[in-house]
Amino acid sequence: LTGLQDWYIVRQLKNFKAGIRGTKSGDLFGMQMRPMAMTLANDEAINNVAAYIATFK
Repeated sequence: LTGLQDWYIVRQLKNFKAGIRGTKSGDLFGMQMRPMAMTLANDEAINNVAAYIATFK
């Protein structure tokens, strides 16, 4: 995740929540990520996670 732009992280988290990612049987990591993304209650939570990830070096 290091080096990814915050907008990209936000987009992907929203894609997981919407079922665009993480629903295909061959996408093992996506299937693991989707339930985690589903715990994010709203856009503020998604933005906070993206901002936190952006601090990784």
